[in-house]
Amino acid sequence: MRLAALLAACLCTWCWLQSASPGRAQEPGPFPSATPTVQPAAGNGYVSLAFNAANSSGGMVPPMPGSTQTPRPFLNANANGFAFDIVGRISPTYLASLRFDDYAIHGNDHPFLSYWQGMVLFNPRSSPLALGLGYLSAQRSTSNVSMTAVGGGILYLPTLHNGVSPYASAFFYPRLSGSGTPASGLTSLDAGLMWSPPKRGGLFYRVGGYLKSGGNAATSSPTQISGLQFGAGSAF
Repeated sequence: MRLAALLAACLCTWCWLQSASPGRAQEPGPFPSATPTVQPAAGNGYVSLAFNAANSSGGMVPPMPGSTQTPRPFLNANANGFAFDIVGRISPTYLASLRFDDYAIHGNDHPFLSYWQGMVLFNPRSSPLALGLGYLSAQRSTSNVSMTAVGGGILYLPTLHNGVSPYASAFFYPRLSGSGTPASGLTSLDAGLMWSPPKRGGLFYRVGGYLKSGGNAATSSPTQISGLQFGAGSAF
């Protein structure tokens, strides 16, 4: 609920900033104005690095490889880490994206979690929306099982012009599984705001929230990780 409230507040802030910036009236001139060039959402692409502050919960702590212990419940624990995100235009209407999220869990068996997501997306140049397919790979440092899945979803791309712009993504992977691990679904969500200061050559700052929810609660943990993200990046 707190995460949803934060995302709603981010979007409300962006709407207020948009409404508080009055448009400039253009004075008539002796020559007709040129037709403006349509700038595609996210331009040619961007790269960013961010800090993750998270809370994790749900599932069972798997025993270490070779151990005779039985799985035990995973207790709620704080976590932190980082995120790397790159989006690039590979044609006028297609984008490719690579995301990496890494978390250090401060509790239970103190695992490190990592998520790789690769995506290919269809994006008309005049639209901020992009639809496509994704491939997810998830690892846990205290387990020798790597889980993978194929899914699909949607992105709302930032404009990356001077000012504030929202961003968001929602992807669903219906069959996340590994060797000997029953398949289960996983949902990956994130949303927030990017701010591009004037005359900074593509530099932007970002703040937002994220949620990853899913996985087999009987054999893995955590089944939910959510929190805040702060970072910076550059358009290219």
